[in-house]
Amino acid sequence: MKNVIQEDQLYKEVPSELIKTVETDENGNFTVQLAPGRYSVFTKEEDGLFANVFDGEGNVNPVTVKQGEMTELNIDINYKAVY
Repeated sequence: MKNVIQEDQLYKEVPSELIKTVETDENGNFTVQLAPGRYSVFTKEEDGLFANVFDGEGNVNPVTVKQGEMTELNIDINYKAVY
């Protein structure tokens, strides 16, 4: 959190190494193979990057990938929602 630049509800700058970029299918599903480790996942939106989940350690949308396991991730892209 301390290294990202956020404007409104989108991130304008995430100063870290980009590991992979993937596209979703027509239903919004995606798969990606990653080495075991901890990653932050963002969606690319028209005006920036989106993520809305945080842990208590200052990580943005953290996901842990374990050797030989599939990790399921649901991303609610709700920054334009009106409640």
